[in-house]
Amino acid sequence: MEAWLRAEARIAKVEADIKDISNSVVPGSGGRFIRLLRNRFRSSGFSFDYRLERDGLLVRLGEIAAAKRKRAIEEVRQLSAVSIANRDRRMAEEFLRKRKTSSDSDTALMVAIGKRHEVKRSAAIEAINRGLKALKP
Repeated sequence: MEAWLRAEARIAKVEADIKDISNSVVPGSGGRFIRLLRNRFRSSGFSFDYRLERDGLLVRLGEIAAAKRKRAIEEVRQLSAVSIANRDRRMAEEFLRKRKTSSDSDTALMVAIGKRHEVKRSAAIEAINRGLKALKP
């Protein structure tokens, strides 16, 4: 009897979770979907309606997940661009500070600063030039 009660409680929790998910995808559809889920073995009509509803929910969940992934990828791109712009400005500021006291050529100094920031030669020169442009008023 105790095992039966635990199983019923688990079933009720799963149904509540499914209903919440269904309502979040299509507001107000949770109750209908749970009724179809419970009755899907009673007739071929119920089974067909359940499969249609289930497939529609799965498609909609896939669309929502794809939209979230797309937004997340765009946010990562934006954060990456901001991070690179900040790095470029820091490298340009360091270049301007060290340029006054260094006896090296500008290019050699840019390459040395790039090495400290783990940027290769041509990328360091381009990054510092971008940073210098960004620093100009």
